[in-house]
Amino acid sequence: MSETISIQELFTKNGIKFRQSGDEIQTFCLFGNCDAGKKDLADSHLYCSKEVFYCHKCNAKGNVFDLAKQIGVPLKEVYKNPMQEKLNPNIISEMEKEIERDQKVLQTSTGLIWLKNRGFTEETIKLFKLGYSEYYKGISIPQYQNGVLVSIKYRIIEPKDFRRKANTPSVLFNLDAVEGKEEITIVEGEFDCIAGVQEGVKNIIAITVGAQTWKEEWTPLLKGFKKIYLCLDSDEKGRAGTQKVAEILGLDRCLDIILPEKDMNDFFLKGHDKEEMDKLFVEAKHFPGAKTIVSSNDILKMTLKENPFIVQGMLVEGSVNALTSDSGKGKSLLMLKMVEAIVSG
Repeated sequence: MSETISIQELFTKNGIKFRQSGDEIQTFCLFGNCDAGKKDLADSHLYCSKEVFYCHKCNAKGNVFDLAKQIGVPLKEVYKNPMQEKLNPNIISEMEKEIERDQKVLQTSTGLIWLKNRGFTEETIKLFKLGYSEYYKGISIPQYQNGVLVSIKYRIIEPKDFRRKANTPSVLFNLDAVEGKEEITIVEGEFDCIAGVQEGVKNIIAITVGAQTWKEEWTPLLKGFKKIYLCLDSDEKGRAGTQKVAEILGLDRCLDIILPEKDMNDFFLKGHDKEEMDKLFVEAKHFPGAKTIVSSNDILKMTLKENPFIVQGMLVEGSVNALTSDSGKGKSLLMLKMVEAIVSG
């Protein structure tokens, strides 16, 4: 299971002084001027456990992701990297050599033509270190986590198939390139992700094992994101996978993007542009069963519609009402008389 570092580890790595008492640590508030001019940590207001914090003066609260964002620490540095510990350094070294070799082979192979036919530029191919594997007769796609090469996936050109480097993990592709933690977009395959990056889609990652096979260890990696756009394949399997992923990650923070083409690579390849994609993001809907969270500031800005009374002073059109009283006080009779009055006008 992938884990995050503790708040204490975050502070230690980034030179933030704190005082500790048992499992709780205390430091100067990082979110306001709560502790301006103070020198003694005992007088500070920001209190933290291993995973969450709270300021007793400005009421700032959150988790290690919020603190990392506040002090400018990249998302990838918040996660521990157990995959690197599991992989033999010799295997990592061998994969790095293979990627370098495949990149050179690509330049004189049918793989380069295939990639260009899929709409990818030389710059994009170089950015993602794509190569051509003579053994698999397909495109080699290096996969990184926390800056470490942990796997290579191969897209066999003909017939279409996929392979992964033996004894290496499946990861969320391009997660290292994500900046911030407010929003993220998930697509179904590496080439959809690469196409999205090429066209300017921000914070985009890809599932690397198919829409309906979500890895348990991926879920904690996304717990810091407040809004997740799911843009998986639009075929039957992709739609079923989209629903499954939304339920795992949380319906309340997931939004559904349904493409007019099979996937994001096809979307751009068939002439759609970034403006059309942006519109799909704006029109993205919450999944059935999701709760809509509205801030108090948004509520204060709302213009309320004044619905007319259907029973003057008691029942408003479109409202839900509860009539309560002790037993035998005439609730049923009163309700029947109200219904009669409403029906008769």
